[in-house]
Amino acid sequence: MIKTILVNIPSYIEDSNYRYKMPKPQLKIEGRGNGIKTNIMNLHEIAKALKCHDQYPLKYLGFEFGSQTSYKFKNDNDVTCIINGAFQDDQIRKQLDKFIEKYILCQKCRYPEMYMKIKGGKIIYGQCDSCGHVSDLDNAHRLASYILKNPPDGNQSIISGSKEVQIIHNEGQNGNKEDKQKKKKILADEVGLESELLESFLIQLRDTYSRLVVNEKIDNDIADMMLTQDIKKFNLDKNLKDRVCYLIFQSMFDELPTKGLQRNYELLTNYFNDLDPQLSQCHMMLNIIYLMKKRNIDDVYFCTVLKGFYDYSYIEEQYLLKWYDNQEEWKKEANQDFLYNEQLDNHYRQLSQPMINWMKSQTGQEEEYYEEEAEAEQPIEQQ
Repeated sequence: MIKTILVNIPSYIEDSNYRYKMPKPQLKIEGRGNGIKTNIMNLHEIAKALKCHDQYPLKYLGFEFGSQTSYKFKNDNDVTCIINGAFQDDQIRKQLDKFIEKYILCQKCRYPEMYMKIKGGKIIYGQCDSCGHVSDLDNAHRLASYILKNPPDGNQSIISGSKEVQIIHNEGQNGNKEDKQKKKKILADEVGLESELLESFLIQLRDTYSRLVVNEKIDNDIADMMLTQDIKKFNLDKNLKDRVCYLIFQSMFDELPTKGLQRNYELLTNYFNDLDPQLSQCHMMLNIIYLMKKRNIDDVYFCTVLKGFYDYSYIEEQYLLKWYDNQEEWKKEANQDFLYNEQLDNHYRQLSQPMINWMKSQTGQEEEYYEEEAEAEQPIEQQ
């Protein structure tokens, strides 16, 4: 058995205490003449250390050396990665380091923690699991085209089990056809309020939000982009913006919603602003009500929660008064929203009376103040 020797990621780092390691490439020259080739016997283990698919570094080496490559996979203990031609250790290691710099290393913290993703089917970018930095990767290299055809999420060319597969240059074409068939848009009746599908989307998005915003506390712009990418994977019909806003809202707030009001304002309003202004306020109000129910928040806290959303301008004073005073008009408007429940709506309207009374009293005091100010500014008539 060949002893595994570990080197740093990338290998030119000389710190012996550096924690990011990968196996040193183990090479075997096979064949002769025009049929000579280099077998990288442990590229599968190297790719695992780099947290990427085997084919990415293999194809990169093939492009850089101008050589054909072949890949065979039976199981983790039987993987063959071949490059046509005879190459030495320093040549392979040098090109692997370049691959790591382009697609594995974070451009900010320089740790090999970039998690590769595809944006819009055209751009390869990564988010660092260490510092949260997001940046485009090398989209100009010939490898980029291969990655786009064989993306890191759901790559059809990675096969586990006993069936042997050889990867060739036209790989990914069948996968693309299958993807197109699978990408049938999800319609409204498939994601009703109590549907298992909508609930599964919510669980996934809560996990992403907790990881990005709560735990890692990354910038809102970056979090917005990453959440949007996750939502796109749900493949909702473009007319289901209300479902998107629901998923975002219910992901961002928990049993103590007032604690997240400041943190979430910019991020959340970016999504609600995509709705019609009138629908935006209606949907916001219904989400607040539904949050109380879904999170089992005690009724005694409803006024506190409602005032919090009001104070942070999630919902406007004029709209709150409309909701409370003009029930029939509100009902006609809200009845079109998938979150509307008349019994639930009436229940929380009654609970809101102290908050509404306080708001009206504040409005009255402001009107008296401005009237007094206007009178004080009137010019004094000459006698």
